[in-house]
Amino acid sequence: MKILIPSENYPEKYWLKYDHEKNPDHLEFLLGKEVHVDDGPIVYVMKGKVSLAAVREYDYLFSDGPDVVSDDIARILVESCPLDVQLLPAVLVVNGGRYGDYFALNVLNKDEAFDLSRCNYVPLIKSMPDGPKKFKTIHLKGHVPNFSIFRAVESRFNIVLSDSLAVKLEGRLVKGVQFVSGLDGL
Repeated sequence: MKILIPSENYPEKYWLKYDHEKNPDHLEFLLGKEVHVDDGPIVYVMKGKVSLAAVREYDYLFSDGPDVVSDDIARILVESCPLDVQLLPAVLVVNGGRYGDYFALNVLNKDEAFDLSRCNYVPLIKSMPDGPKKFKTIHLKGHVPNFSIFRAVESRFNIVLSDSLAVKLEGRLVKGVQFVSGLDGL
């Protein structure tokens, strides 16, 4: 298994702003169930002036809501794990222009992924020691997951992939993400 994280050279200025007023509640995307959208595509805005050509080179874009994937990644996910994801049409507003060949990524499954005996964490809320955790290091379990892509039950903000899906995406030279076996110093 691998954790999906931004690539080392992912520019901070490429983090997208999710339109929290017009789009569905961003927390719905952490629940592992389909999200229904009635009012057209999900809208994201890139703040500030950036090179459109440089932004369009990225296949995976991060946001303060659900992440965004290019049409190329969407095709790979539909071919590889169609039951694991929901891809909602998205529009990026960059330098005032609107670009609609993107999708908001909704990961539909959740599963255990972290080897808690090897992870370093503290309770997120001190009065709830068995509640949500704040991880300082993450080590993944050493088994084959039940899904190709899923959210870690231990921390729903983390997207985990099977080794085979990670290899397939790396083989397609997907730009914007990297896949790691663990995280240290969070």
